Amino acid sequence: MCGRFSAISETDVLKKRFKVKLIQKKNVKNLRKKYNIAPGDWARMINSNRELEVAKWGLLPDSSYSTFNAKAETLEEKQSFAPLFKNGQRCLIPSDGFYEFPVGEFGKRSMRLALENDKTFSYAGLYRESVDSVTGQVGTTFTIITCEPNEIVHPTSGLKIHDRMPVILHEGDEDAWLDSDTSIKNLKGLLKPYRGSDMLSYEVSSFINKTKNEGETCWLGVDQVDRFDWL
Repeated sequence: MCGRFSAISETDVLKKRFKVKLIQKKNVKNLRKKYNIAPGDWARMINSNRELEVAKWGLLPDSSYSTFNAKAETLEEKQSFAPLFKNGQRCLIPSDGFYEFPVGEFGKRSMRLALENDKTFSYAGLYRESVDSVTGQVGTTFTIITCEPNEIVHPTSGLKIHDRMPVILHEGDEDAWLDSDTSIKNLKGLLKPYRGSDMLSYEVSSFINKTKNEGETCWLGVDQVDRFDWL
């Protein structure tokens, strides 16, 4: 599962890193970096045409439910995901880390997971144009694909953070993920856990627990935050 993530690189940095051809002008007020992105929030996304746009997290069928995660193992079986996966509605979701909230020996903890050196990376996602059943507005929505966890997310001993993790694509695999000519077999081969040896995890404060909270405090280690500063 992936239910919260951050994406704090400036848009100009994302444009270069992901070889963006065009930045769409719709919904530009949400074209900004964020430390605390939750389902239902707006986030920056690179579509199959290498266009950077703002989309809502949670794949929204025209008259059904919102789905913010999609299991890699069942993409071809689920009607909500199969057409998008097979027909080139694949996207990149830029990020620099995600959060999980495991329950350990001393209660609920807030953990941040990222690549070494806090490098910008992308999640494998699916997207579509959707009609909001409440407002009637048409916009882009997306889902993040998840897979089995690696040894950082679900170690053999110690705190088990989660039994799923988002699919983090290697930079060299991003072109293949977006390419409409990539075979289904090769696409499925990309949907695997990222190397745990190239990742880090650490505990952050419960400031991140509230979806309305924003800013660098979301990232800080639990020992770096004075809780009385923000309560």
